[in-house]
Amino acid sequence: RTFCRVYQPKYRDAPHLSHLDDALDASLERLRQRGRVGIIVLEAPPRHFKTSRIMAHMARLLRHVAGASVAYCTYAGDIAKRRSRNVRDLAARAGVWVGELQTTAQRFDPSKSVSFWQTDSGGQFVAGGRHGQFVGEGFHFICCDDLFKDLQESLSPVTQDKAWATFKM
Repeated sequence: RTFCRVYQPKYRDAPHLSHLDDALDASLERLRQRGRVGIIVLEAPPRHFKTSRIMAHMARLLRHVAGASVAYCTYAGDIAKRRSRNVRDLAARAGVWVGELQTTAQRFDPSKSVSFWQTDSGGQFVAGGRHGQFVGEGFHFICCDDLFKDLQESLSPVTQDKAWATFKM
């Protein structure tokens, strides 16, 4: 929670997510000790701060685990890119990502490199829609956030199979 308070400008305390905070803290510790995270499953209604809390955790993980590889997947690629930009901004505020060097002739364009970016310590962040390619990257932490657009998609066995096929090895 401290990371969120310090680096998220619009942080709001969410006591109803204390179990998520504990699970994310434990995942960071497991990654540090054993090199793997495990599985966290969360179900929460919209607009309850779960995504912003998870984004902060991904930035925190990149800060505290040198060379960590993180993936973020949601149902639409453009949403994943917006979320990636938010995580990248958090990482920048936390001193993990400083972006490209700027010269007077060339300025960094923040709309670029949001699907894939790297930290100064060799970590990486990959973001994409559920139709993206995530297999074979060897991620330390994968977040599947809202893989289905709506109830109809979530109840469709065909859509479910396609969504999970993104991560099959």
